[in-house]
Amino acid sequence: MKKKPSATYKIAYTDSTGRRRGKTFTAPTKREAVIKANDWINSNLDNGKPVISVSEALQKYIDAKRGVLSPSTIRSYEGIQKKHFDDIGSTSIRRLSNATVQSWISRLSSSGLSPKTVRNCFGLLSAAVFMQDDTIRFRVQLPQAKQFENYCPSESDIAVLIEQIQRDGDGELLRAVLLAAFGPCRRSEVCALTADDVKGNVVIINKAMVKSPEGVWVVKVPKTRDSYRKIVYPDFVIRELSGISDRIIPHTPDYIGDKFRKTLERAGLPHFRFHDLRHFGASIMMYMGISQKTIESRGGWSTNSPVLRRIYQNQIDEEMQRETEQINQHFTTRFTTDLLQG
Repeated sequence: MKKKPSATYKIAYTDSTGRRRGKTFTAPTKREAVIKANDWINSNLDNGKPVISVSEALQKYIDAKRGVLSPSTIRSYEGIQKKHFDDIGSTSIRRLSNATVQSWISRLSSSGLSPKTVRNCFGLLSAAVFMQDDTIRFRVQLPQAKQFENYCPSESDIAVLIEQIQRDGDGELLRAVLLAAFGPCRRSEVCALTADDVKGNVVIINKAMVKSPEGVWVVKVPKTRDSYRKIVYPDFVIRELSGISDRIIPHTPDYIGDKFRKTLERAGLPHFRFHDLRHFGASIMMYMGISQKTIESRGGWSTNSPVLRRIYQNQIDEEMQRETEQINQHFTTRFTTDLLQG
């Protein structure tokens, strides 16, 4: 039986590594072979751009940002990339649709991830894809963020905490707590301070101790420009820093966090994070009527920081509760004493 003649059509394209490659299409006629080639181009290439998967796009994005983002941010991105992209990692970015991405988001949410983690996953995907092709944007529904519910310690909590630390004789933790609560400083900033950063009553914040992508603690410049600042501390804090010739707190942030948790337990205090010492400092300044600009500058927050807005709302809620109790007490005293006794 005589074999029917066939035609071939060959194209050249660039793969995801930037290498030039060729692909041949065979059909009964040259015209049909060209149609097959065009169909493949429309499905896999976009105006000669390389075919690239989601995983490749993520890696290219992370590598491109490695020199400008903080080590902790890069480490976070790499963790997200490793854990949450298995089912779409091999998909070409040009085959991603709103429906595909929405289904992926729903699977992440139903797996028990927090709304914040799901949002971070989507943010990384969007940024990585946009870097490769700025025409690709997704319109999806993200899980609603949970309401901020961390406990903000009171002045009495801080007093009890300091008394417990003094009973323990832990000068290092005491210095860390004073710097965080009355600065307010971040734990990473506290652990990076040296004696050279203390000039009289001024503490200069110009570095932070963070984990590198390899999991090693390193001292780096601050994460944001707003974090560079000079904080004038009260005398009682500065006295605790005197006589030190090297690092103010010769430990890692994890070490300080672990000691802090154990001290809270011994003191019988409600659980709160070391980071909440900053929120305590901000809430007290707000209660005193200090301007938001001064609070932002002292704590290294960006202008109109959402963190400060949450703290401010908590302060308003507490004040409203106190005023409500004051109103009800007034009415109770005025009208039940004489008029409504019976």
